[in-house]
Amino acid sequence: MPLVVLDPVLLTNTGKVPNGPSAKLLTLLAYGRTLAYLNEGANAEARLLQYQLPDTPQDLLHGWASSDGDAYAHTFAARQALAQSIPPLGRSIDWCLALSDGLIGRVVRRVGRIRDEEDVELDDDVLVRALRVNAPVQILEQWDSVPDYTGTGCADSNVSIHTALRAGAPLVITKLGDACKADDLTIYGPMDRGQSYPLGRTGVVHFDTLIDAFGEVFDFDAIDASVLERIAPTGPQRSD
Repeated sequence: MPLVVLDPVLLTNTGKVPNGPSAKLLTLLAYGRTLAYLNEGANAEARLLQYQLPDTPQDLLHGWASSDGDAYAHTFAARQALAQSIPPLGRSIDWCLALSDGLIGRVVRRVGRIRDEEDVELDDDVLVRALRVNAPVQILEQWDSVPDYTGTGCADSNVSIHTALRAGAPLVITKLGDACKADDLTIYGPMDRGQSYPLGRTGVVHFDTLIDAFGEVFDFDAIDASVLERIAPTGPQRSD
């Protein structure tokens, strides 16, 4: 389950433009989340059931022990809907979204600014709930500040990088040019040795560069991100 972090611009755009490029990327990550749960979480529950119930058949199908549970049923249905919305070659990407409370805070600030300056109807509470639904890894610790990794003082970039380092995510995807070189991967490591950093470094790539790379493998534009509105509504098209 490789983890990736999206910067606050991309996270906000998933709700601002429900079928735009950012939402299409989130659709891929949502699909990865369902695979991670069905392949790992449900299997763990199956093993636990075997341990608790000695008579459980040892050839129990993967995840079968969870198939009567709401979480399994909802995730299975979400996986099917997502698979239908993603071109077949795109389904080989099993990345998952990692979030932090720091990132969520930056998203809320950005949503407020967009509402004030662009008169866009976007509910930050609804957007945050939808993002959390699609993120299997969430860092809940509170940060009064984070290091200035980029040297530019850009809070959105620095919080994104810090989230990736703390979560053990090898990749940050960003629209912010100060966080990475054009058409290249920029590597960042910890600046504060007082905390735990599972991988010890993370790479940052520009969103446009990543989408161009996806386009060499499958038709990224063909992703139907409207499926997200059925799984976890976020934007103006959400149902009541």
